[in-house]
Amino acid sequence: ALFLTVFFFTIAQYFEKKIIEDQIDFVIDDFVGNSLKPVPETTKDEIKHEINSAFAKQDLSKADESVQKENKKIGYLGFLHLKH
Repeated sequence: ALFLTVFFFTIAQYFEKKIIEDQIDFVIDDFVGNSLKPVPETTKDEIKHEINSAFAKQDLSKADESVQKENKKIGYLGFLHLKH
């Protein structure tokens, strides 16, 4: 049980983040590539850059803080169950 807890909060968390990032990139590439076929590649690249910049400007610190709190609570509860 301890292994699963450590595994989830380290490795699985990293892979979940990577999967989400890859899916966002795929959706953006697919949308720009298919919706704007007659547009030159340089313009498509600029559009992708603008979309990615808009995501980067989002302030998700409150959501990150909430997730961190929940992760700590779950980790603490898991540790309590391991003690018994």
